[in-house]
Amino acid sequence: MRRLLVPLLAAAPALAHPPPGIAPVGMAPVHDARVKGRGASGKQPSPAGVAAGRAFTFGASRTPLAEIQAALARDKLDGWLLTDRGGEDEVAEGLVAPRGSIARRWFYLIPATGEPMALAHRTEADAFTRLPGRTISYDGWRALDGQLRALIKGKRRLAMAWSPRGALPSGAGVDGGTVDAVRAAGAQVFSSGDLLTLVGARLSDVQRSSLLVAARQLEALRDEAYRRILEATIAGAALTEGGLAHQIAEGMASRGLEGAQPPLVAVDEHTADPSYRPDRAGGAVIHPGALVRIEIAA
Repeated sequence: MRRLLVPLLAAAPALAHPPPGIAPVGMAPVHDARVKGRGASGKQPSPAGVAAGRAFTFGASRTPLAEIQAALARDKLDGWLLTDRGGEDEVAEGLVAPRGSIARRWFYLIPATGEPMALAHRTEADAFTRLPGRTISYDGWRALDGQLRALIKGKRRLAMAWSPRGALPSGAGVDGGTVDAVRAAGAQVFSSGDLLTLVGARLSDVQRSSLLVAARQLEALRDEAYRRILEATIAGAALTEGGLAHQIAEGMASRGLEGAQPPLVAVDEHTADPSYRPDRAGGAVIHPGALVRIEIAA
């Protein structure tokens, strides 16, 4: 065989498919740098919310309040303003995790220095009492602007789930009207993308160990795939894309590996088609001199 290319994707998609018994990390991962991950069922993993005391818990990671504030100071930001209404921004809701079902607009400000502060409707303010800092309330939408001004008074540079020109849609969960209200209150708005990465895109020690185990197992599967291609070519046997992909999938199952997508084997012109998926036993035959692409992740 003159040409044989088998790239290996030995990765455990953060926020998507940890091995059984290991909690998902809520941030995003790998798939297009998103913060919101999808599990095998397609549903959003449930973040663990905010731990008592001064540590934020998001998925299996825990970021102390002091570390968030240090990041704000480093980026010359006066605070991180999280907000949601009725679960529209799943990231903000998961990070702050107020008790119960909150229907009205709320804000949670983490300042670069000092105690955090929540702003919520008077009837829902109790949902924030277990969080670090204190809570102020408003009685109706007409009073919200004034209380928002009080909340961010003196804060000129705030991070929010906003992206310039919508360049990172998955990190822009705040609607334009709310951003307008914050700007009208005297603050500039900046993207909170780096902060979301800080609190949600880090692996726990258990997950890191699992990642290394998965990588070693995927390397073994890669070597087996090479051997099968070589043996089939020498013997003149018809090994197809789908047949080899199925053998790799069986190897993953026997090793306890879990993947978001089944293994992919593509030959020649199929290697240039990102949507190509052969049938279980079908597809092109891997022949001497073929260009072969194998994708496996777990």
